[in-house]
Amino acid sequence: MSDNNEDLDTENDIFALDMSDGLVESNRRAAVRYVRQDITAILIKKSLFRAQEILVQLIDISSKGATIACSDKLKRKNKVKLSLTFQDGKRFTLPATVVHAEDAPQKRYGLKFERCNDKLGDYLLSSQNDLIFK
Repeated sequence: MSDNNEDLDTENDIFALDMSDGLVESNRRAAVRYVRQDITAILIKKSLFRAQEILVQLIDISSKGATIACSDKLKRKNKVKLSLTFQDGKRFTLPATVVHAEDAPQKRYGLKFERCNDKLGDYLLSSQNDLIFK
């Protein structure tokens, strides 16, 4: 092989990329988001004397958080729980914080789970029938 071919191989090597320019920090979404229509999602928010359960539409979900749509207004930084029930009866109830709120045209909210839930991530992947990722 000539020296020119060796130079070309080094330039195109993905492992030779310089990640010191903040490239890693700029890409904050590291979890795969699943689009699922087969999960029942209920948002549990505390009011003064009792917990209120609200049926919500699950837009997408990952092991770190979810995007939901609901008719109730939620404020950023509110602490809530998201209860997820799969078709086979498997249930997850995850404490979360509202980190994003969008009012128009539909009330959509971004939830960040208190911690990454690997069991949920594994179950989302293993129970997936239609491969739709976001």
